Amino acid sequence: MDTNNHDVRALHSELNRYVEEVQKAQSANLAVIREADMIRFRSYLARYIEILDWVVAQPQVDLPESHPDVYVLEEFLAPDKLENEVLNTFSTLLSLARKENANSASSRGPSGLLPQDEARQRQYVAKMNALLGMSEVITPADFPESSPRAAGITDGRGGI
Repeated sequence: MDTNNHDVRALHSELNRYVEEVQKAQSANLAVIREADMIRFRSYLARYIEILDWVVAQPQVDLPESHPDVYVLEEFLAPDKLENEVLNTFSTLLSLARKENANSASSRGPSGLLPQDEARQRQYVAKMNALLGMSEVITPADFPESSPRAAGITDGRGGI
């Protein structure tokens, strides 16, 4: 998959990284979201909003000599099936936001986001924040008969 928009490329890279972080989170093997992971997940969404705000606030750059450059987007990391149901949903929402961004009308422009594409990204962030809030009420869950349902997560990336 590719894009002509350097801002769409940056947003895609952020979302892809968040999917990977959720897949490898300590809470992925649990029926509860650990406090440290919750702090991280909320910080990812806050960071994404800051980046989105920055993209939208920037002037539409005139790129007559470089548009339509093609930027190859990082491979989509597929959301794995995790033991933690909330994180399954969170990972899916991140993946959907990433796909909508990559395939948006804005993706064909040189920079920036069209209002409808910006609104769509903000809706996903609002939904994910609401999911994290709900998770504090509905977890930990006790599913002794159906657990474990997924293989344990593997370690994160190794050093250089």
